[in-house]
Amino acid sequence: MVFSRRRLRSGAIESGFESKLRPFALAMDPEQKAQLESWVRARATPQKIVLRSRICLLAHEGHGNRQIARQLSTSRPTVLLWRDRFAASGVAGLEHEPPRKASSQRLEDTLILVRL
Repeated sequence: MVFSRRRLRSGAIESGFESKLRPFALAMDPEQKAQLESWVRARATPQKIVLRSRICLLAHEGHGNRQIARQLSTSRPTVLLWRDRFAASGVAGLEHEPPRKASSQRLEDTLILVRL
């Protein structure tokens, strides 16, 4: 057995014997957990917020990223994105869309307008 150590995308360090390494459970306080659970239960919550909440709740329970992605029928990068956003910004990070980069088409249109 070889002792291994690696840095996870969320910034946490995972160490242990080389076997099935799993990410640490996502840390959250009871108030944050209660808020996420209420969003999941509420019928009026937008489904994108429900998905983000479920990702974080499963991560809090210690489930692996691939397992969460499979269970919720989403991609692993999506799970990583929302785990990281929650770790960085808490509940507020799940409510708002991440900033998007300007598309190359919009940039070209802007350049054309500036040249005229």
